[in-house]
Amino acid sequence: GQLRRAQIHLEETLALYDRERTRSLSPVYRTDFRANALNILSLTLLGLGYPDQARTSSREALAYARELAHLLSLANVLNVACQFDSLFRDVEALLAHAEALMTLAAELGSSEYRAGADAYRECARAKLGAEDALVPCRRSIAAYRATGQERTLPLRLSLLAEAYREAGRAEEGLSLLEEPLGRIGRTREGWIEAELHRVKGELLLALPVPDHAGAEASYRQAIAVAREQSAKMWELRAAVGLARLWHEQDRRAEAHELIAPIYGWFIEGFDTSDLKAAKVLLNARPWPAAPV
Repeated sequence: GQLRRAQIHLEETLALYDRERTRSLSPVYRTDFRANALNILSLTLLGLGYPDQARTSSREALAYARELAHLLSLANVLNVACQFDSLFRDVEALLAHAEALMTLAAELGSSEYRAGADAYRECARAKLGAEDALVPCRRSIAAYRATGQERTLPLRLSLLAEAYREAGRAEEGLSLLEEPLGRIGRTREGWIEAELHRVKGELLLALPVPDHAGAEASYRQAIAVAREQSAKMWELRAAVGLARLWHEQDRRAEAHELIAPIYGWFIEGFDTSDLKAAKVLLNARPWPAAPV
């Protein structure tokens, strides 16, 4: 979750990279260093609040990996592209990249990439409205865990939890978040912590009897974590969730005061769903109408 420091190291990696000198190392380390740095930089920049630069970095990583014609590097890039698409909320791109990774995993004979890609594909289908994808997605996540890979489990579980919410099954979604929220302190997966708290807030509001107090506490926790990490995008998302709740409670002035300085910080990404949602709230009347 130390995004600023990560950005510095990644940009230094790219500055030091020499394709001719490092080409022979790709088979040893299973990935090309430039492709990998661009990959992780895309996630880092997105969290920091630079979605346009993040999208450019993700696309550059994919183009470069294809140019290299090194299948493991391409598989790694596609895998992280799925993470990026998930966090960028581009479900169509997620589905396309997951299917490309599945094809490549079959060519490589990789059960790890196959299980991971299958989980992303089914989560994408679920978020596109295919309720029959929920069980396959859960099964694919279990298969991914069985390969010994746990690094991105919190992200995958949060995706599935959101899909359960959208299917009107918020209780099941909440149960999925217990594990990733409980393991953050042990496994130091801080990069996704704010998003997990935000998703929990969304799920608490989607219960048959909404837990408004619990949701507000989760949103506040997400905002606090995001601010500690300089993660402006995660801060904005949680703030939008909290502001919507406050609007429903006729606390519109508070909502406006929360959103305005965060939205005002951004210099790009105004075509993204996150900033559009924030602008809608800002344009709404920031105080309750006077009684007639």
